[in-house]
Amino acid sequence: MGYMRPAISICLFALLLPIPLFASQSVSLTAPSGGASLQSRDVTFAFTFYPGNETAGQPLCAIYVDGVRLAQKRLVESSSSAFEAKNLSRTTHAWYVACEDAQAAVRTFAILTLPEPAVSQNFPASGYSTSANYIDFSFTYNSNSDELDASNCSLAVGVSFRAWAMARSGVRTTIRYNVTPGENSWFVRCGRNVSGKYVSSGQRFFGVQAQPPPKINAAHAANTTNRTENSSVQTTLFNISVVEKNTSKAQPRLVVAQQATLGEEVLLKLLDGNSKPLAGRKITVISPDGNKLELRPTDSSGVTSFYPNATGSYAFIADGIELASPPSLQIAAPKTRAPTGQNPPDSNPQAPIVSLPQIPADVKSDNILMFAGVAAAMLFLLALAAGFFLLSMHKKPPIGEKITLKEVKGKK
Repeated sequence: MGYMRPAISICLFALLLPIPLFASQSVSLTAPSGGASLQSRDVTFAFTFYPGNETAGQPLCAIYVDGVRLAQKRLVESSSSAFEAKNLSRTTHAWYVACEDAQAAVRTFAILTLPEPAVSQNFPASGYSTSANYIDFSFTYNSNSDELDASNCSLAVGVSFRAWAMARSGVRTTIRYNVTPGENSWFVRCGRNVSGKYVSSGQRFFGVQAQPPPKINAAHAANTTNRTENSSVQTTLFNISVVEKNTSKAQPRLVVAQQATLGEEVLLKLLDGNSKPLAGRKITVISPDGNKLELRPTDSSGVTSFYPNATGSYAFIADGIELASPPSLQIAAPKTRAPTGQNPPDSNPQAPIVSLPQIPADVKSDNILMFAGVAAAMLFLLALAAGFFLLSMHKKPPIGEKITLKEVKGKK
C-alpha cells in the first residue's frame, strides 16, 4: 500500500490544475467590433497577441483586409498593437490579424455610403413679402462627398437663371438680386450628383410690393403778379419740393465694342456702379450657337479678352453680377482681298501713294552736324597723307655735303 499513495497524489494534483500545462499562441481582435457600421473611411484595427507558453520574442504580425495583406509589423514592447488603414471603399469589409502561427477569427464591418448631394433654402421663405428691390437669397449646399468640397450653383427667379455663385459644402451662401415687383418664385440648382443629374432645391414663392409714389410737400408759397395790357391778374404759385427715396444704386456694367472682325482679340472691361474696375470676376461668353465659354478672371484693371471663333451675335454674363444693360457684340467676317493683279471693284487702278515717315527737325539738324564733322575729319586725313607723300618724294642731301647752285640747276 505504500507505493499507492504517491500515485494517487499525482493524479489529484493533475486534476486540480487551473490551466493546462501547454497553452498555444492566439490573437484576439479588439476593434472594430464584428458587424460595426462606420462613417469614416479611415479605420484603426486594434488587436492583442498571446504568446502562450512559448517564448515568441518579437513576433511578426500582419493585417489582412478582404484577403489582401495591407501591412505588417513586429511587436517590440507590448503584445497589444494596431494598424491604420485610410480611404477604404464604402462597402462591407472582412479582416483578421495573423501573428507567427496564430490567426484570429475573421470579422466583418461596413463603411456606410453617403447620401446624395442636397441644396437647402434658407431665405426668403414661402409667403415672404417685401417692398425692397434687392433681396439676399441664401442657401446651403451639401456635397455629401469625400472628394467634392464646392460646387457652382445657379439662382433661378421665376423661370430663368439670373445669377451664379461658387458655394462651399456646408457653408451658407448668399446671392443678392434685384427683383421686379409682383409674385415671384425662386430655387437653386447646383452641381451634378453621382447619376449625372443636377441637384435642385424646392421652389419657394414670395412677393415684392411696388414702391409707393413719391411724397410731395407743398411749401414756400410765393405770390407773383402777372400783368397784361388790359388787366392785372394775381396768381399764386407753389414751390413744390419732391422727396423721393432712392432705393436703387448704379449697377455694374460691361464695356465692349459693338462690332468686331472674326479672328481679332476682343477686350472686355467690367466696371462697378462708380465706374471703378472690378478685378477677379469671371465673365462667360455665349456664342451664336449657344455654347458658353468662361473667360479668365478680370485683372486689376477689370479687363479680360477672348478670340471669337464664329460670326454672329455674342452675349455676356458676369459671375454673380447683374449688369445694368447686358451688352451684345456682333462679329463680322473679315473682308476678302482682291487676287493679285486685279483691282477691287469701284477702286482707283492707279498705283498707291506710299508716304515716307517724317523725320523730326531736331533729328535732321543732328544728322547734318554729324555728317559735316565726319567729312571734315576725312579731308584732314587726306591732306595729311598728301603731305607725307610729297616729303617722301624729295631727296635730302647727306649730312655735311654742300650743294652748289649750279648742281641744283643741273639736277633740275
